[in-house]
Amino acid sequence: MQRQSVLRAASALASLGVAFAAPLLAAPEATAAERSGSSTSITLTPSRTVPTGARLRLEGRVSAQRPGRGVQLQRRVAGEWQGVARDRLNRRSKFAFRQSFPVAGASRFRVVLRRGPGVSPKRTYRAVAPGFDVSYPQCGGALPVGATFAVVGVDGGRPYDANPCLAEQIGWALQAGRPAYYVNTANPGPKMSSYWPLGQRSPRACSRRAPDSRGCAYDYGWNAAENSFARAVAAATAAGAPPVTDSTWWLDVETSNTWESLEYGETARYFANDTAVLEGMRAYLRSRGVRVVGVYSTLHQWGRITGGATLGEAPVWYAGLGTATTAAKRCSRAYSFTGGPVRLTQFARDGFDADHRC
Repeated sequence: MQRQSVLRAASALASLGVAFAAPLLAAPEATAAERSGSSTSITLTPSRTVPTGARLRLEGRVSAQRPGRGVQLQRRVAGEWQGVARDRLNRRSKFAFRQSFPVAGASRFRVVLRRGPGVSPKRTYRAVAPGFDVSYPQCGGALPVGATFAVVGVDGGRPYDANPCLAEQIGWALQAGRPAYYVNTANPGPKMSSYWPLGQRSPRACSRRAPDSRGCAYDYGWNAAENSFARAVAAATAAGAPPVTDSTWWLDVETSNTWESLEYGETARYFANDTAVLEGMRAYLRSRGVRVVGVYSTLHQWGRITGGATLGEAPVWYAGLGTATTAAKRCSRAYSFTGGPVRLTQFARDGFDADHRC
């Protein structure tokens, strides 16, 4: 009977397209202590969402010091708990399992202390299909298929440059619902920009006598965002999209663009100027009714450009083209460079930039 139960569980898993590194194991019967609720405390990684294809580390510890004791990871299949992996507690009574999530859907797990009593809380891990982000590099080419959400780049790689396919890409994005938008950012300073706001008095004063100031940088960012916003409004209207003010906007902050901190030195003065550009861009978008303005960057790039500014603990979209597993790991607060929540993480899939909602 036990062998038949294991074979039925294996068949059910195969029909779901789920594969485990370890073979199915017989699940130990719940002890009387477990049924009565008096079991030893066992922790387990909290429930979360992961991108399909990710391999997640499920870990925890047993409250009592029981090094060497066996623990079993169990998955809920067809109304029954089935063992899928085993481990032994280390010297600190900790354990770890790695599980893959190849297809979309929810998987429910728990950990049982063998020769208990002890059972962890039940945790649900939901694998979800990714979204995608596109912009001018995808002009004239194929666009991703099956996006669950989409982010469209408004600019052509730099402030004041246009994405010539913006309306077309917004139309593609509408298949996945209301699109989000991102804008390119930079701070070329007065020596390198023909758009520098010399003599501008609002929203900040940019004196011709002190052209390389925080006020001038703020105005440059304000004006650049105004330019991008106007193009997005026109393209969204042409594509029949909802008002762009209803969408989340992201500031794309990368070292590939021109920044005073990278040109003249990573000092407090230039960090402040570069940050002021971003503050001006965010302020303009908010003045037009955009409620959420986040930042796309990495810990390294953000540190080199702003010196570690918080930008009001803005939401984070973590850049990078790693794997789905990498994207799942970067949902951690440890990867926030502004102090705000990590909302999106980027990874590579099928030749495109895919994104996971944390």
